[in-house]
Amino acid sequence: MTLSPMFVPGLIGLALFLVSASSCVSLKTSLDRQGLRDIAAVLAEGPEIPDPEIIQSYVESCVDSSAQELGNQFNPASMEREPFTRWKLSDRNAGGPVFAERLSFGTTLELPDGSLDTGYFYLFHRKPLAGGKAILWAPGFGVSDFAFNFIHTFIETALSQGWAVLVWVPPYHLERMQQGKKAGEGMISTDLRSLLSAMRSSQLELAAGIAWLEAQGITRIGAWGGSFGAANLLMLGEAYQFDHLSLMIPLIDWQSVWQSTSLSTAHTRFAKAGYSEKLIAGVLGTISPKGHIPLTPPDRIQFLYARHDQVSPEQLVLDYAASLGQTEVHAFNESHGTILLNPRVYRAYGEFLERMSLGHSE
Repeated sequence: MTLSPMFVPGLIGLALFLVSASSCVSLKTSLDRQGLRDIAAVLAEGPEIPDPEIIQSYVESCVDSSAQELGNQFNPASMEREPFTRWKLSDRNAGGPVFAERLSFGTTLELPDGSLDTGYFYLFHRKPLAGGKAILWAPGFGVSDFAFNFIHTFIETALSQGWAVLVWVPPYHLERMQQGKKAGEGMISTDLRSLLSAMRSSQLELAAGIAWLEAQGITRIGAWGGSFGAANLLMLGEAYQFDHLSLMIPLIDWQSVWQSTSLSTAHTRFAKAGYSEKLIAGVLGTISPKGHIPLTPPDRIQFLYARHDQVSPEQLVLDYAASLGQTEVHAFNESHGTILLNPRVYRAYGEFLERMSLGHSE
């Protein structure tokens, strides 16, 4: 989920509205391509690239764990709770007074300086959690206080339908931004271990969120994910069955990002460092949902995708959705970076959520 080009924060609000108002596809896709070129600049000019053998060894040392095993690594009682006032929701749109808290916990993500990062969730609810239902909300690159001006609609919609919402703060974003750096900066680097570690840690953290919700007596846990967040939910969803899944501009295959011609300068540098395309494809395949089938029933999964997406191309999303055997697929004439500006996205999500509640007693 991003309002800016992929991985690049700080897009000027006026420019976004100009692009949204325009019917010119090239203006929308140019945002995505600029974001990819910014990634290329990081990879082309960053520190020395580690030997390929180091990356291969790191990949081989990573052992997949089930959702239950991930949850067992986390003690829900260790989650610290405090009032949260920075994001203000509309009581009227949410269906009543909203209670907001920030939850903090230690994570397994080791930063470049050797320190361990602190993880956070934002909890929004209108009634006691015990016996209720909740949505695990996993945003993508570019999530920020500015992005909240748009994404609050998703959260208010869920609250109005009786769901609590637990918003995960991804590594390198919001409180987790490294000093002196922009949102997302640090996850993508010339050392592929930073991306692999962040993806692994992200799934641990989302599993911790599930464990915490279950410990509060939540009986139904759905999920919403955007871009990178959707990718993590799909990976985790292979071992944990959500009540439902809504996936907006999901990043299905990291290899599709790497193969973009906008990253040609990075291709050259990694090739000179001894990285074969086969090695890179194998590394990125370990963190890509492509080929993974979530346990959530197909009729309880929704895809919201952008026809002009330059990061997760249309055909890639359609092929993946077809592989799941489900048909809840909505297309929007947007790019990866402009989809949140389309009001139809929010309506489609609200209608999906209403259908997910049918047949369930609250």
